[in-house]
Amino acid sequence: MLAVEPVQAFREAGIALHGDRIEWLDDQLPELSKLQQHGPFDLVMLCAVWHHLDTAGRARAIPGLAQATAPGGQLILSLRHDPTPDRGTFPAPPEEAIELASAAGFDLTRRAETESVHPVSRANGVSWTWLVLTKAERP
Repeated sequence: MLAVEPVQAFREAGIALHGDRIEWLDDQLPELSKLQQHGPFDLVMLCAVWHHLDTAGRARAIPGLAQATAPGGQLILSLRHDPTPDRGTFPAPPEEAIELASAAGFDLTRRAETESVHPVSRANGVSWTWLVLTKAERP
């Protein structure tokens, strides 16, 4: 298993928690230039990340995510919806993500709306949309 994390302290915490069961790669969106040397993968998951990219960053990120996802593979995105974003985040409309993914060869397989599991976030009105996108098989 490979995890991509740009923050050294988070990578170190992951290594401490998971040992050598996970390989940690220092890379970041939108380019994911180091990830392109690995894969493609049957499953690519971005959890609590997409809202840190603005619209232009998302448009730059999706081709790399498509390249990292094998034909028939799945891309899972969690989209945070915060009524008062104020900490370097941007609105993450599901329709935008679906449209970008569609242009990159993905089909929407599943969409789920959920409230936050964190009590403070839930009390502040934070909710999430989860998208499962399947990359088209090669002809």
